[in-house]
Amino acid sequence: NRSGPLNEPASLHINAYNENGYIRWSESGSGNQGALGFEAGTNRDLVYRAGGSDLSTGGEEVFRIRHNEDGKNWKFGIGTIAPAEKFHVATNLLVSTSANNPILYVSTTTGQVGISTGTTTHALQVNGGIFAVSSITVAQGGSFFGSGAGLTQLNAGALPANITVS
Repeated sequence: NRSGPLNEPASLHINAYNENGYIRWSESGSGNQGALGFEAGTNRDLVYRAGGSDLSTGGEEVFRIRHNEDGKNWKFGIGTIAPAEKFHVATNLLVSTSANNPILYVSTTTGQVGISTGTTTHALQVNGGIFAVSSITVAQGGSFFGSGAGLTQLNAGALPANITVS
C-alpha cells in the first residue's frame, strides 16, 4: 500500500488462478483502477481492462495483444477482442498533435476519413491541397467541382475572348 495524492491507500494485487495470470490495482476511495495480464486459453492473450476487477469483469477492455502459442503470430487490437490484422482498430481513430490539430481521423461509425480535419461529410475529406503523382479519376456519373485552374494551369483571365471549335 502507498498513500496517493488524496492520501487514499492504493493496492497492487497479483493474481494467478484458473490459469489467468494478471495484476490489478485499486484505490480504497475509487475502487478498481484496472487489470493487465494473460487470459487463459490457447491464445494466451495479453489484455488491459481499465476499471476492471479482473480480465473480463468490470470496466472496459482497452487493448488486446493476441498471439499463437509460440508468440510469433501476434495481432494488436484496440476496441476488439478478436484482432484480424497486425494492428486492428475497431473504434474511431484520431492521429493529431493536439485536440485542435487533427492529422488523420477515421470514423468507424460513418466509414469516413478526414485528413487535417476531424469533421467529415464525405467518404474522404481533405482540409488542404492534394498532390497526385499520377492521376485522380472521377467515375462516370460523378462530378468535378471547382474552377479546374489547378488542373489545367489556366484561369479565366488567360483564356482568349472567343474560342472557335471546328
